[in-house]
Formats: sequence, C-alpha cells, structure tokens
Amino acid sequence: MGLLLLGAGTAQARKHLRVTPGIDVRQQFDSNINYREHDPESDVVTVITPTLELSYEGERGYAKAKMGLRSRSYWRNSELNAVDRFGQLDLERLLSPRLAVMASGRLAFYPNRDAVEDGSGQELIGDRPDYFRQDFSGGFRYALDPLSTLTVAAGSHSVDYDQGDSSNRFSQRDLNTIEASAVYVRQVSERDEAGLSLRFSRDDFDEVRTSFAGTGEETNRTVSAVLHWAREWTRVWSSRVAAGARSVRLEDDGIPGLVVLSSSGLDLSPTDTSFGFIGNLEVTRRTKRTVTTLGYSKQTTPSSGYGSTVGADTVSVGFTARLTDRLGLDAGGFAQQYESLGDTLGVVRFPYNPTPGRPCGPLELGALNSQLVCVGLTDDAIDATVLGAHFQLGWRVNGHWRTFLRYTFRDQTSEGERPLSEYTNHRVMLGFRYAIPIDLF
Repeated sequence: MGLLLLGAGTAQARKHLRVTPGIDVRQQFDSNINYREHDPESDVVTVITPTLELSYEGERGYAKAKMGLRSRSYWRNSELNAVDRFGQLDLERLLSPRLAVMASGRLAFYPNRDAVEDGSGQELIGDRPDYFRQDFSGGFRYALDPLSTLTVAAGSHSVDYDQGDSSNRFSQRDLNTIEASAVYVRQVSERDEAGLSLRFSRDDFDEVRTSFAGTGEETNRTVSAVLHWAREWTRVWSSRVAAGARSVRLEDDGIPGLVVLSSSGLDLSPTDTSFGFIGNLEVTRRTKRTVTTLGYSKQTTPSSGYGSTVGADTVSVGFTARLTDRLGLDAGGFAQQYESLGDTLGVVRFPYNPTPGRPCGPLELGALNSQLVCVGLTDDAIDATVLGAHFQLGWRVNGHWRTFLRYTFRDQTSEGERPLSEYTNHRVMLGFRYAIPIDLF
C-alpha cells in the first residue's frame, strides 16, 4: 500500500519531453444501436481515432496534453455518422518539498452522442443530440507530515445539448456544476491507511420541454462526508471500506404551464431534502499474474435532472490476468438497482382512471398546454435495474502495436413511472492501437 508522499516520482525525474502520435481503429457490431426494447436495430460501426499526445516530466512536476478526433461510421444508419473532437490538459508542479499544485481541463464535442457508450447510464427515450462538455479543476496537495497529506480541489463542469427537432421526444437537460472537495489521508501503519473526505457540489439544470409536458429549472445541492480505511492483510489480500453520509437538497420549478384545477394545495414547485448513508466495500486478491476484485457500493445522488433523489446499490466483480508476457485478459460485471427516494411531481394524460366521476383517480385534475391532465406526487418515479458485463483479450504485438477483442453486454429494465429506456445490448469489437513515442529530449 504505502502513502504516496508529495513529490514522489517527480523529484528524482530528469527533464523529459515526448510526443506520441497514434491511431486507434476498431470494427464493432452493435445489436441495438438505439437502445430499444422492441424492434431493436443492429449495425456495424467503424471507429477511427487519431490522437496526438505531448508529455513533459521534470524535476518539479509534469504536464500532459492530448487531443484527437473520433470518426464513427455506421454501415446502414449513415445519419448517425459523426466526428467527435476532444482535448485535455493535466499539470502538476512541486512548489516546495511539501506543497504541490495541480490543474486539469477537458473539452469534448460529440455530435449524435451515444450517451450509454459514454457512461451516462440512466437514459430518457429520445434521439441523439449534439453534446458539448467542459471540465476544469485545480487544487493543491500538502504534506502535513511524512505520513499524512491534505488535498483540496475545486472545479466546474458544464454540458450543453443541441437538441435539434425534439418536439415529439424527451429532451436532455443542459447542466452547470460547481464542486469542491477536501481529502485527508494518513498512513496509520505499514499496512493501514485511513482518511476523511468532504465534498460539495451544486448542479443547475435548465428547463426542458416536449410536445406534451416539460420540466422546469432544477438545482441540486449535495454535501457528503466519508471515512475510509484500507488494509493490506497479506501480500495477496487487501481491502478498502468507506462509510459516510450524504445530504441532497433538490429545488424544482415544477412543470412549466401546469395549473391544478382542484383546490388540493398541491405544491407545483417542490423542494426535497434527502439524507442517506453512502459507502462501499472492496476486497482485492493479487497474485503475480492476476488481480480479482469484489465490490459493493451504496450511493444517494441527484437523478441527473429527472426531478428526484435516487438511491443506487451496486455489486461488481472484476478480474484481470497476464496470461503471457504479451497476452492479457480483462473481465468483469456489475448489477445495479436504483430508485427514487422521495416524492416526484408527475403528469399523465387525461383520463388516467376511467371510473365515472373520478377521471384522475387518486391524482388531481389539472390543465397543461390547453389540455386536461392528471397530476400528483409519486414515490416510484424511477425504479430501474441495470446489468452489465465485459470480456476483453489484449495482445501487445510489439512496442508500437496493440490489438484487442472485446465483448460487452448491458441490460436495463424499468418499473417506475419515469420513461427510462428498457433495452438489451450486445457489442463485439475488434481493433488495434498503433503509437510511436518520439523523445525530443
């Protein structure tokens, strides 16, 4: 284990500047490119990603920059063809033997964004909007003594969607986030590490509309405190456990244009605060050629602008093996259950209940966009299960060439009232990576 003290790995490094042009080419079969439950459509996609990396390492720090393009060409669905652009920069500078500062920035533009492939997970039914993302962060790390460090960081994150024609679809929501964190870590003994992390974030979601209903502006404020303990039990076995609490305050402007016709006093701009336990447990077994990891995590998070707070329980397993000096194996899987923890304002079309005299059943009668609707609070707006697995064989041909074969599986089912996609997806990829590191000095 061992605490990574400030400056380790840079204080003894010589000045070194390297430029690395490279290209990644992969051919993949996708069984369900639109992530639909019924009438899934398959396609073959050619993905070509040229990149250019520049890295500098000196006695007091490092700098790394990377930029690239990613071309996605669909054999049958050419309307989804796109060229992504992305770039990133990471810096770290040692100001003194105990103090280092760091900064990072990332920009990305994804036309026809595949949100599931990019790792977003919970997806509304709809098309693929263009997507622009910015991430910036900075902070410092200070060695309080030879066995403990304090890291403080702050940053911002923004997502801007170009919806195009989404009049008959559910739209994604633009997002602006600010966040800050402080992490204290101490090497308690040769085998034990302990720490405390404090985090704050504020998410501001824009208003979004569809042909039937919309969602007003939403603000989520999240505060969390987590303690962790990591231990190397033997040379083979180690574990890490974390436990803490998270408070999520959600302020929702409700549904634009909605009017409740009954005198129920229903709050159309609900504010909800959820306080929950969060934590994770990870057990790792390491041998000379293999690493096996079992994990469980419990989280309480905002629902990415869906109007409620979500609790997520995840079980995961991972396995990597160095089969030979050039051949490697990577496999794993997860199961995740997430559901709303608080009431959510929801609208359904009128009539909701055919019972004479009670067209909305237990809900309230309302008006939206000159239409009668049924409106009320629900406690199961989001209730979904996600299963995933992957298997990859990678072969290092030589110092420049690498090739791989990968299979991924993902299945999402939903029982809540929010229209999350339900789908099953299989993906098979065959590709290679070629890079030429060029040392300038």
